[in-house]
Amino acid sequence: MKVAFHTMGCKVNQFDTAVMEERTRQADHAVIPFDEAADVYVINTCSVTENSDEESRRIVRQLKRRNPEARVIVTGCYAQTHPEELIKIPGVDLVLGNQEKQDLAAYLGGCDKSEGPILDVSRPIRPGPLEQPVIRQLSGHTRVFLKIQDGCDYECSFCLIPRSRGPGRSLLPERVIEQAGVLAEEGCQEVVLTGVNLGTYGRDFKPKWSLAGLLRLFLDRTRIARIRLSSLEPKTVTPALIEIMQSSSRICRHFHIPLQSGDNRILKRMNRHYSRSYYRQLVLSLAGRFPNASIGADVMVGFPDESEAEYRNTYELLKELPMSYVHVFPFSPRPETAAAMMQSGIPEQEKKRRADELRRLSIEKGLQFSSAHIGKDLPVLIEKTRDPKTGLLKGISDNYIKVLLPGPDAIMNRIRPIRITSINANRVFACLI
Repeated sequence: MKVAFHTMGCKVNQFDTAVMEERTRQADHAVIPFDEAADVYVINTCSVTENSDEESRRIVRQLKRRNPEARVIVTGCYAQTHPEELIKIPGVDLVLGNQEKQDLAAYLGGCDKSEGPILDVSRPIRPGPLEQPVIRQLSGHTRVFLKIQDGCDYECSFCLIPRSRGPGRSLLPERVIEQAGVLAEEGCQEVVLTGVNLGTYGRDFKPKWSLAGLLRLFLDRTRIARIRLSSLEPKTVTPALIEIMQSSSRICRHFHIPLQSGDNRILKRMNRHYSRSYYRQLVLSLAGRFPNASIGADVMVGFPDESEAEYRNTYELLKELPMSYVHVFPFSPRPETAAAMMQSGIPEQEKKRRADELRRLSIEKGLQFSSAHIGKDLPVLIEKTRDPKTGLLKGISDNYIKVLLPGPDAIMNRIRPIRITSINANRVFACLI
């Protein structure tokens, strides 16, 4: 059977798809590209915004027009939170929850035999240590996303994740090291440790662990050249974590710390447990401790009842701070969240104006950050594919600067010293040294 996968959303979802693909191969099915004719299409959905829900529905309809005989399986966060909506879409044959999707291969055998749509979604998701297999196919990428945590115990008023991903659950340290060992054997140069709420890693264990403790173990017992952390909530950037990151050049100088709003009243309505001043001091402290580090943020605009002055507080804070990029999201009410019940009163056009302004600021910040590195030398991991427009090699520095440079294929998947030479049309160019 030919099976094709499509992933929407976050790095956690990308890892989940890799698990499903590996188990599909182990069950003697062929995994093929999503744009080819398949017997079964699997869509791993996201449900962060209303747009992602609509995109999931659009893909299903498109698939059935393209290949009416194919079976369609929908899983992921949208499937977990609103399975009844998906099962009603003509052409959907199977809806699997986030807990069930790891066993996807077991469902494939019945795909061609089922006479009607099937729904299998556990609600709520069970607590307990995170269970996932050790897989090898991740090593096909230059940089590997390794999920070590899932779920979230926070209750942000705008967020569906506690419903879609369940409570916070962590992968046992020995399993993390085992997976990292496999990746090292396959030649992996950089691992991006990822999770829904990564900084809470190990809090569900008895006795408790921490992300800092895991990093110490990772440094001691693995030989992967670079370790990068994905998104960290502000209050999870602890002194112990900062200390271990400062102790080793193997840990990338890159922080992604969601802000969401730079206004204290809006932060309180969002149920975010920090203040504008706390976030400001955290970023300034990190910038002082980690020179030339990349610091990025997530920001939401148009939260219910957000005034122009409150939005300006967010803009001015980001303008002041040494950020290198900002990911901007217009508020999208998610069903059954506290924010969905709040009075909005903010037109979509105004949300778009605010988002566009912040995105322009993000571009400016990125150019400032990259320009400050012209003439400087950086270690860069060379990717396994070339830039299709220029034919140049692609690389990424430890502090998250993406560069283009000339060079031979022989240095792909290696970390090499480079010198940044110029910036043109927001593209950073470099040369080998």
